[in-house]
Amino acid sequence: MQIAAILCLTANATRKITKYNLKGCRLSLLQIHFFELKKVKDGINKSNRKNLWLQFIKSTKKEEFEMLRTAEMSELNKAINDLYDMNNNERLKELARMREKAMHDRASALEEAMQTGRAEGIAEGIAKGRANERAEMLDKMKAFGLSDDDIKKIFNIKPRK
Repeated sequence: MQIAAILCLTANATRKITKYNLKGCRLSLLQIHFFELKKVKDGINKSNRKNLWLQFIKSTKKEEFEMLRTAEMSELNKAINDLYDMNNNERLKELARMREKAMHDRASALEEAMQTGRAEGIAEGIAKGRANERAEMLDKMKAFGLSDDDIKKIFNIKPRK
């Protein structure tokens, strides 16, 4: 399989992924188009449909959309009209706002859960570390010959009644 390096000097580049079959024939598996919106030139060129669509995707202002309408391309005009309709539809705006809020709430909940998990993990690690230290210390004290009563006196542990 051959994949060409991507060097895009214009607003768009096309790359084909190919392989050779057993007979040595070159087979085209996939064609990928890369577009860099920052390289799309401003201005209307009615003969370049791909550039008109790239300008549509890049546009952010009403004036830019109105300029694209002058290209008199029916599919592009329909897309602009649909965009205006969606923008003027209060129900769609509310749905978009609710979707964005839900995504934000989910991200916040995940972050809070991660922080809680980290805090619990740290606390658990500290507790285990202290328990291991205490066990090692008791083993060393017993190795030096201290009795359980002596160890209790050192740690100021009162005997159970």
